[in-house]
Amino acid sequence: MLSEREQLHRLVDMATEEQASRWLRRCLAELPADLRPFLQAPEDDEPVTEAEAEAVAEAREESARGDTLSMEEVFGQSERAA
Repeated sequence: MLSEREQLHRLVDMATEEQASRWLRRCLAELPADLRPFLQAPEDDEPVTEAEAEAVAEAREESARGDTLSMEEVFGQSERAA
């Protein structure tokens, strides 16, 4: 059984341009206003540096080990530090 996200992707792929345009306008109307600028921002096209790639690999390793913090821990620490 397809997930709702997969079903939605399939519908969009089958839609005419007119349908897709109409659906997009409806979705954008429901999107919180503070998130809309992210849709208009240019895609990051700068190459990943070696240091960034190493940092991502390290973060993935930490996550795989379970060496993570919950959102409560992160926000709790930042509030105490402020």
